[in-house]
Amino acid sequence: MTGALRPAPETALVLVVALPPALEALRRRSIADAARGVPAHLTLLFPFADESQIDDGVHGVVAAIAARHPVMRLTLAEGRRFPDTLYASVEPDGPVRALHEDLAAAFPSLPLYGGAFPFVPHVSIVEGPGVEERAAFDDPAWATLPVRQDVDAIDLITGRDGRWATRRRYALGAAG
Repeated sequence: MTGALRPAPETALVLVVALPPALEALRRRSIADAARGVPAHLTLLFPFADESQIDDGVHGVVAAIAARHPVMRLTLAEGRRFPDTLYASVEPDGPVRALHEDLAAAFPSLPLYGGAFPFVPHVSIVEGPGVEERAAFDDPAWATLPVRQDVDAIDLITGRDGRWATRRRYALGAAG
Protein backbone atom coordinates (compact mmCIF):
# COMPACT_ATOMS: atom_id res chain seq x y z
CA MET A 1 0.00 0.00 0.00
CA THR A 2 2.52 2.66 1.07
CA GLY A 3 5.16 1.31 -1.34
CA ALA A 4 3.25 2.41 -4.45
CA LEU A 5 2.89 6.09 -3.55
CA ARG A 6 4.10 8.67 -6.07
CA PRO A 7 6.21 11.56 -4.78
CA ALA A 8 4.78 15.04 -5.24
CA PRO A 9 6.71 18.28 -4.65
CA GLU A 10 3.53 19.89 -3.29
CA THR A 11 3.52 17.79 -0.10
CA ALA A 12 5.84 17.28 2.86
CA LEU A 13 5.93 15.79 6.34
CA VAL A 14 7.64 18.22 8.71
CA LEU A 15 8.18 19.17 12.34
CA VAL A 16 7.14 22.82 12.67
CA VAL A 17 9.27 24.98 14.97
CA ALA A 18 9.08 28.55 16.20
CA LEU A 19 12.03 30.79 15.44
CA PRO A 20 12.91 33.95 17.35
CA PRO A 21 11.34 36.92 15.50
CA ALA A 22 14.62 38.24 14.07
CA LEU A 23 15.62 34.82 12.71
CA GLU A 24 12.11 34.27 11.30
CA ALA A 25 12.35 37.64 9.54
CA LEU A 26 15.69 36.61 7.99
CA ARG A 27 14.14 33.29 6.88
CA ARG A 28 11.15 35.08 5.31
CA ARG A 29 13.48 37.44 3.42
CA SER A 30 15.68 34.61 2.22
CA ILE A 31 13.44 31.62 1.42
CA ALA A 32 10.81 32.14 -1.29
CA ASP A 33 8.45 29.43 -0.01
CA ALA A 34 8.33 31.11 3.43
CA ALA A 35 6.35 33.97 1.88
CA ARG A 36 3.99 31.37 0.40
CA GLY A 37 3.17 29.88 3.80
CA VAL A 38 5.86 27.25 4.41
CA PRO A 39 6.52 27.40 8.17
CA ALA A 40 9.94 27.13 9.82
CA HIS A 41 10.44 23.39 10.05
CA LEU A 42 12.59 20.28 10.06
CA THR A 43 11.86 18.25 6.94
CA LEU A 44 11.07 14.58 7.58
CA LEU A 45 9.88 13.49 4.11
CA PHE A 46 9.89 15.68 0.99
CA PRO A 47 8.56 15.21 -1.51
CA PHE A 48 5.78 13.28 0.17
CA ALA A 49 2.90 11.55 -1.63
CA ASP A 50 0.63 12.90 -4.31
CA GLU A 51 -2.32 14.39 -2.44
CA SER A 52 -4.77 12.20 -4.37
CA GLN A 53 -3.08 9.15 -2.79
CA ILE A 54 -3.11 10.39 0.79
CA ASP A 55 -6.06 8.42 2.08
CA ASP A 56 -7.14 7.12 5.49
CA GLY A 57 -4.58 4.32 5.24
CA VAL A 58 -1.68 6.76 4.72
CA HIS A 59 -2.96 9.02 7.50
CA GLY A 60 -3.20 5.97 9.77
CA VAL A 61 0.39 4.93 9.10
CA VAL A 62 1.74 8.41 9.84
CA ALA A 63 -0.43 8.74 12.95
CA ALA A 64 0.73 5.36 14.26
CA ILE A 65 4.40 6.24 13.75
CA ALA A 66 3.91 9.64 15.40
CA ALA A 67 2.18 8.01 18.38
CA ARG A 68 5.22 5.77 18.99
CA HIS A 69 7.58 8.76 19.31
CA PRO A 70 7.53 11.06 22.35
CA VAL A 71 7.13 14.80 22.28
CA MET A 72 10.58 16.17 21.51
CA ARG A 73 12.41 18.82 23.51
CA LEU A 74 14.71 20.28 20.86
CA THR A 75 17.27 23.04 20.82
CA LEU A 76 17.89 25.08 17.69
CA ALA A 77 21.53 25.40 18.59
CA GLU A 78 23.69 27.34 16.15
CA GLY A 79 24.06 28.56 12.61
CA ARG A 80 25.75 26.20 10.18
CA ARG A 81 26.26 25.92 6.43
CA PHE A 82 25.55 23.46 3.64
CA PRO A 83 26.89 24.52 0.23
CA ASP A 84 23.54 26.13 -0.71
CA THR A 85 21.87 26.67 2.69
CA LEU A 86 22.46 28.42 6.00
CA TYR A 87 20.62 26.60 8.76
CA ALA A 88 20.03 26.21 12.46
CA SER A 89 21.38 22.94 13.82
CA VAL A 90 19.13 20.76 15.98
CA GLU A 91 20.07 19.04 19.25
CA PRO A 92 19.60 16.34 20.20
CA ASP A 93 19.21 14.97 16.71
CA GLY A 94 18.73 11.31 17.73
CA PRO A 95 14.95 11.48 18.30
CA VAL A 96 14.44 13.31 14.99
CA ARG A 97 16.60 10.76 13.15
CA ALA A 98 14.63 7.87 14.68
CA LEU A 99 11.34 9.44 13.60
CA HIS A 100 12.66 10.02 10.08
CA GLU A 101 13.93 6.43 9.85
CA ASP A 102 10.50 5.05 10.82
CA LEU A 103 8.75 7.24 8.24
CA ALA A 104 11.30 6.38 5.54
CA ALA A 105 10.84 2.66 6.22
CA ALA A 106 7.04 2.99 6.03
CA PHE A 107 7.16 4.96 2.75
CA PRO A 108 10.02 3.43 0.72
CA SER A 109 8.86 4.98 -2.57
CA LEU A 110 9.23 8.48 -1.09
CA PRO A 111 12.92 8.92 -0.21
CA LEU A 112 13.87 12.27 1.30
CA TYR A 113 14.83 14.72 -1.48
CA GLY A 114 14.53 11.85 -3.94
CA GLY A 115 17.48 10.16 -2.24
CA ALA A 116 19.88 12.94 -3.30
CA PHE A 117 21.07 13.90 0.22
CA PRO A 118 21.51 12.15 3.56
CA PHE A 119 19.15 13.12 6.37
CA VAL A 120 20.54 15.90 8.56
CA PRO A 121 18.06 17.41 11.04
CA HIS A 122 18.11 21.19 10.49
CA VAL A 123 15.97 24.29 10.01
CA SER A 124 16.77 26.19 6.80
CA ILE A 125 17.14 29.94 7.26
CA VAL A 126 18.81 31.14 4.01
CA GLU A 127 18.82 29.29 0.67
CA GLY A 128 20.17 29.95 -2.79
CA PRO A 129 22.28 32.93 -3.86
CA GLY A 130 21.91 34.71 -0.49
CA VAL A 131 24.09 32.00 1.10
CA GLU A 132 27.15 33.51 -0.58
CA GLU A 133 26.51 36.97 0.86
CA ARG A 134 28.66 37.45 3.95
CA ALA A 135 25.94 39.62 5.50
CA ALA A 136 23.57 36.62 5.66
CA PHE A 137 25.72 34.73 8.18
CA ASP A 138 26.79 37.92 9.93
CA ASP A 139 23.16 38.98 10.48
CA PRO A 140 22.53 39.69 14.19
CA ALA A 141 19.49 37.39 14.02
CA TRP A 142 21.81 34.39 14.47
CA ALA A 143 22.66 35.68 17.96
CA THR A 144 19.11 34.76 19.04
CA LEU A 145 20.17 31.10 19.07
CA PRO A 146 20.10 28.79 20.96
CA VAL A 147 16.35 28.35 21.44
CA ARG A 148 14.70 25.39 23.22
CA GLN A 149 11.19 24.21 22.48
CA ASP A 150 8.89 21.23 22.54
CA VAL A 151 7.69 19.76 19.26
CA ASP A 152 4.50 17.75 19.69
CA ALA A 153 3.34 16.81 16.18
CA ILE A 154 4.22 15.91 12.63
CA ASP A 155 2.55 18.27 10.16
CA LEU A 156 1.46 17.35 6.65
CA ILE A 157 1.91 20.54 4.63
CA THR A 158 0.75 20.95 1.06
CA GLY A 159 1.00 23.59 -1.60
CA ARG A 160 -2.15 24.47 -3.49
CA ASP A 161 -2.56 27.40 -5.86
CA GLY A 162 0.80 28.84 -4.85
CA ARG A 163 0.09 28.78 -1.08
CA TRP A 164 1.29 26.26 1.51
CA ALA A 165 -0.66 25.27 4.60
CA THR A 166 -0.86 22.55 7.22
CA ARG A 167 -3.52 20.05 6.16
CA ARG A 168 -3.15 17.52 8.97
CA ARG A 169 -1.34 17.17 12.31
CA TYR A 170 -0.29 13.85 13.80
CA ALA A 171 0.33 14.00 17.55
CA LEU A 172 3.61 12.67 18.88
CA GLY A 173 3.36 10.44 21.91
CA ALA A 174 -0.36 9.87 21.50
CA ALA A 175 -0.09 6.14 22.21
CA GLY A 176 -0.94 4.93 25.45
